[in-house]
Amino acid sequence: MATISVETKKSKGGFKKLLEEVCDKTKKQTSFHDAFYLLLTLDNKIPKKQGLESLSYRERVIVDFIGEDHRPIYPNRVSHDYNFTLGVKEYGKLFISEDYLDSSNEIIIGYVSFTAEEYEQIVNKLKQQKNNISLLNEEVEAYFKTLSTENLSKMLNCIYSALYHIDPVIFYIDDETFSYFYKNKNIFKDRGVSHRGVPDVKDSPYILEKLKQIPLHEWSLQEKIFVYNCYWLIQSGNHSRVEEFNGRQLSIQLVTDFIDSKIREYLTELNLEPNSKLILNTIPEKAKYLKRLYKQICENFQFYRCINGLNLNKTEKLLNKEEIQITLGEFPMNIKRYLYNNYLLDGDGFNSVYELFYEWVASTIVKNYTLEEGIKHIEEFIYFYVKEVVRECNGDIAMSRGIRDINKFITLCKEYKYEDICSWSPSEFFCCAVPSDKMTSYFSNNLPLLGNILKAISRRMQYNSWHFTPGNFPIEEVPTERHFFFPPQNPDLAEWSDQHHPGHITASVRYSMRSPEKLVFNNKVYFGTIDLRVVRQKGEPFSLNEFKKLILFTKYLREFYQALSDVIIKSSAKYKIESFDKFYYNDKYNKKEGL
Repeated sequence: MATISVETKKSKGGFKKLLEEVCDKTKKQTSFHDAFYLLLTLDNKIPKKQGLESLSYRERVIVDFIGEDHRPIYPNRVSHDYNFTLGVKEYGKLFISEDYLDSSNEIIIGYVSFTAEEYEQIVNKLKQQKNNISLLNEEVEAYFKTLSTENLSKMLNCIYSALYHIDPVIFYIDDETFSYFYKNKNIFKDRGVSHRGVPDVKDSPYILEKLKQIPLHEWSLQEKIFVYNCYWLIQSGNHSRVEEFNGRQLSIQLVTDFIDSKIREYLTELNLEPNSKLILNTIPEKAKYLKRLYKQICENFQFYRCINGLNLNKTEKLLNKEEIQITLGEFPMNIKRYLYNNYLLDGDGFNSVYELFYEWVASTIVKNYTLEEGIKHIEEFIYFYVKEVVRECNGDIAMSRGIRDINKFITLCKEYKYEDICSWSPSEFFCCAVPSDKMTSYFSNNLPLLGNILKAISRRMQYNSWHFTPGNFPIEEVPTERHFFFPPQNPDLAEWSDQHHPGHITASVRYSMRSPEKLVFNNKVYFGTIDLRVVRQKGEPFSLNEFKKLILFTKYLREFYQALSDVIIKSSAKYKIESFDKFYYNDKYNKKEGL
């Protein structure tokens, strides 16, 4: 584990600082080739392939024309030559422009020049490439010609619903940016207005609101491509599919290539041969087929995503479920020792981890302790468990969130009082955040500061639970002004997390991994009700083995929470997690001894 650090309010951090550092280094390069690839990958922090896929076809033609030639890059325009500007936008999008207009939101790196003969060659290649792209775009025009007004409205509402309830997105189509990315917003205006379709806003400058108001023949080609590709990407799997195009061109060619590659990947993993009789010519045809494969592959594979915090790209990966099965025989040894040393309970005689935890809660906690004592024992177990996770996964901080009063939640859900739950404050949820021994030692002379860091993390995780919960309810039961995110169903591995998210910048969270789990109450599944997360500030990214270990820990923990919930349902025991609030962190980290 690397040196621990904390961003102070005075210190600069995040993406702006990183971009400035990369630009300073880029400006020292003498060749366009070196400067371009340094900037494109943000100094090897973004995969080269993803970087190239952010370029418009015009930019790609210029880059391909230069190739490996170490053509000079100049700080000023070269007279009598044809000059192209190399620069970067404030949100990290590299651009190469012939007709550059100064902007305060962009950084200029330098200029690359071409002779008249070279320029003519570039222009001819651009014309050829434009013709090729026009042929591909005919698919889009043909689709919209036969689309009814009703189905067009459904497409817009589908896209709105998907993007409205997920993390910020940023796509490129040619030289245009389509984004709901912090202050760079042009897809829709604000969240928390309505989640039941695109709002009716006249003369809106925001894309989805504008497109709802104007006739189809007034849409630009880029707007049609945006709607077409977003919609069919969603239909090919689920709402999160579009996030795989964050920081990339949302072009017909790339989307076609992407779906084709996914079809090949899924067929390979399913041990299926391509059906030679199946003819898939268009993106809708390919997307519908991919959706069928998606449903099949869910049976034996766990999806997870690799996230790059610099360009927000989220790439889907697969884990065979056989690699992450839990059994009593593989139950974490230190957790097993904890239950035996404190309650003389071991795994012998039980058929499953769930049975073990159910017996512990029902026969030991409920029967042997008062309500207050029982709550204390449950809280102590949660703390010990999370502490074991941070140790086993080699993290700096581990955390687990959940519902404080499960009995109250279950009762309101059973009575269909979803609106009451939507009105809860984040304090109705808890997060147990535990530092590693090394981090605790590092702050040994300033434990209150460590407490404040954990308190801030806990508050954010409480907010996440509050933000995810309504996504499990019938959408018509959620107040229109109550914003929510779709609750997570798949784990993820992230790097460069400390670039755009204010909380991650403050806590210097460079690497993180998250594993959510569902709980079942009264035969209804509630996704993302609990999770485990581990963060690391510096050093190496989390390995796949550490990630699988976290997933397994989460699955074991899920059995505990499910058993606890089922005991509460059966016995009406009014267990409520009281700890892990601001008073808990203030008290625990103002003194060395703790829970």
